[in-house]
Amino acid sequence: MSELLTIVRDNSDVYAKAIGTTLLASGLAIVFALILGLILAIMRDSRVAVFSGFARLYVSFFRGTPLLLQILILYNGLVTLQLTGFQALAFGLSLHFSAYISESFRAAISSVDRGQWEA
Repeated sequence: MSELLTIVRDNSDVYAKAIGTTLLASGLAIVFALILGLILAIMRDSRVAVFSGFARLYVSFFRGTPLLLQILILYNGLVTLQLTGFQALAFGLSLHFSAYISESFRAAISSVDRGQWEA
């Protein structure tokens, strides 16, 4: 146990930097996922077939594939984008969680009665 504590104490600066990077990537992903999720929810409830179809396809794809695979595709597969590891992580998290958030927004929007909308 004392060896483990020694390792943690010796590498505490590395752990602190990693925690900061994780919090920054998560914060950026949350902000962009909320914005994109609201846009997708509005598109999904749209009467325009192209918007609604795109939103359905987007949500189906990003909810149906594993997050790690999406991040790996962004980082390794899309070489033309030339994303750094941090950018691929933040972008991948944003895309993935916006699909889940859009479903929450869509459910909240559709639960409001017509009379309340008119009021």
